[in-house]
Amino acid sequence: MISHNPDKTLRIGLDSKDIVFRRTHRDGQKKVIKGHVTFFSQTPTTIKSVKVILKGVRKVSWFTNTLQPQTVQQKETIHHQEQKLHVFVRSAAQASKAEPGLYTWPFTFSLSGDLPESVSWLPYNTSISYTLTAEVATGILSMVTSTTEDLQLIKSPSFWADDLYFAPEFRELTFPSDLTCQIFLAQPYQPTDGELSLDFTITGNRNTSSDVESIKLDLLQTVQLAVTRDHKLWRSSKEERLIKTITRTPNDIVTFLESPLPESNCATIRFSVPMQLPLVPFTCVQSVNEENVNVRYKLRVTVCTQDEDGKASNVRRQSVYLFPKLFSPIQKRPRTILIPSNSSSSSSSSDASSEGTVTPPELPPELYDGSCACDSLPLPPYGEHVFDKPYHGEVRLPDDDIWNS
Repeated sequence: MISHNPDKTLRIGLDSKDIVFRRTHRDGQKKVIKGHVTFFSQTPTTIKSVKVILKGVRKVSWFTNTLQPQTVQQKETIHHQEQKLHVFVRSAAQASKAEPGLYTWPFTFSLSGDLPESVSWLPYNTSISYTLTAEVATGILSMVTSTTEDLQLIKSPSFWADDLYFAPEFRELTFPSDLTCQIFLAQPYQPTDGELSLDFTITGNRNTSSDVESIKLDLLQTVQLAVTRDHKLWRSSKEERLIKTITRTPNDIVTFLESPLPESNCATIRFSVPMQLPLVPFTCVQSVNEENVNVRYKLRVTVCTQDEDGKASNVRRQSVYLFPKLFSPIQKRPRTILIPSNSSSSSSSSDASSEGTVTPPELPPELYDGSCACDSLPLPPYGEHVFDKPYHGEVRLPDDDIWNS
């Protein structure tokens, strides 16, 4: 039976909902999460138990491309920690009922660096999520009041870095007729209004570069999902989707043709392309390399040139894989008081709990100060955050390299 219980309030206090792993955590140091559970009651009540549960869940789901489409899905708990903060023991030293007022229990969790990052932007009900739940059982029937906070597990680019320097991602394509295209993607990628900013440098002999008609850019997303059975790969799905297409011509580029030395026969085309990304699920351009979830991005560059007579067009197409890592400064969230709007009469836990943001006027002022507000704190400057490693050399990857099964 679920009934409204307006005289009790439960909340979780955290320094931040964003759990950021850095290089020290990759080297073995564990990430420590500290917080406290705050319970407020307006009437005398028996507090039977108080516990917090930290849980990580990975959900994978897709539709099969068959005559009779089916849904392949798997839900797996990848992390589970539970702490009992209070257990009622009937004795002469402990009162049977707690007086009205505010009660607080601190807690501490430690996480290792081998946990996967949070992923909440993939389609088909596929995600990796972490939650922190507090449960308080009160009364003779052990009615459970619970509240849940969603956590965001982030691995800073410094977590992956082997060398402490800021490294842009570099790719190079070689076309026929000695035409070379270099692509630069700043890492970590900090999105600006949903744009993916790419810098291009195309180098070739003066005649070839001057005959360029257009440059077409196609950004494709490759999503590969897998489900396991008995800890072995059972089924997988791979889908490639076109996200954005942009075409540039010499008239669109201010500095289209440059030659640093007059006697040089080489000409260089330099330009930047801000690729405006569509809405969800493509607003977050983030590469994922996880056991059951793999996301990569491919940039296909098509260069059209004229022949010597200036009539026929030659189409030259090459593809390159990019691994953009989304990492933007974490924004502060507004302070809210989380109040469960129902409770259930179960002996241990309640899965059917919900939250609201209504603050009753009779709450004590301790619940309004900033000491236990669940705000997200801004990270240090970007000088500390570096991407994994730059790439130099051949860039053409085989298709079977996308998924290492």
